[in-house]
Amino acid sequence: MSKKAATILLVEDSLTAVGMITEMLRDAGNLGFSKYFFEVDHRDSIATSVEYLISQKVDLILLDLNLPDSEGLDTFAKIHDHVQNVPIVILTGVEDELLGIKALQMGAQDYWLKSEISRNILIRIINYAMERYQLLNELEIRVEERTQELLVVNQRLQQEALEREQRQEELQKINDHLLKVRLSLEGQVASAKKKKEDLVQKMSELTLSKADLAQNQVELTKRVSSLEAEKETLRDQLVLYYEALQQSNTDIDELLVKIQTLSNKDSEPF
Repeated sequence: MSKKAATILLVEDSLTAVGMITEMLRDAGNLGFSKYFFEVDHRDSIATSVEYLISQKVDLILLDLNLPDSEGLDTFAKIHDHVQNVPIVILTGVEDELLGIKALQMGAQDYWLKSEISRNILIRIINYAMERYQLLNELEIRVEERTQELLVVNQRLQQEALEREQRQEELQKINDHLLKVRLSLEGQVASAKKKKEDLVQKMSELTLSKADLAQNQVELTKRVSSLEAEKETLRDQLVLYYEALQQSNTDIDELLVKIQTLSNKDSEPF
């Protein structure tokens, strides 16, 4: 297994601790369980550490909380503010479990008492911290990528929801228009039906009138026929009357002649 180089910043003001820790990390790459061999840089205060971190890149920080220019969790906070993307392992000589918990809550990768560590333990602590931090970074990257994907999906869903809402509004407008058209058509159909009923009524009335007319025509025909018969009868009566009148005139003429004759005889002398 190939080993990777890792730069470690040891922030420690005790030269004894510096010597001990530096010796523990020497030739760490020769150990089978270590994925790294280490290059150790040392600073003894917050000020010099911050100055170093401004220009140098490190893979991990071993931090003592009690330094000449800072103490306790303030020490961690000041370092962490400058390098939030570097794992920090706290090594302290003060046994304070509550302090360790708070340090982890603030972002420290691990918290150990100097008196409890050995060479193998320290190398494992560093390996685990770096691997864990790398996994956390990868997880954060995946979470960020997933978050961005979800944001894109959410934006798309919002856009689709907006478009769907707009389509629903358009459909509602269409439905309202269709309802108006339907009501208008129903009104027109009702009006046409009424007109049809009126027309049927008028046709019925016209049919009845036609029947009455036909009946009247029949009666008129009968009346005309009757009048024609009466006319013929009257004409025959007139003919008879005329003939009788002619005969009467003839008789009168003959009578007048006879009267004239008799008158003439009476006027002759005896």
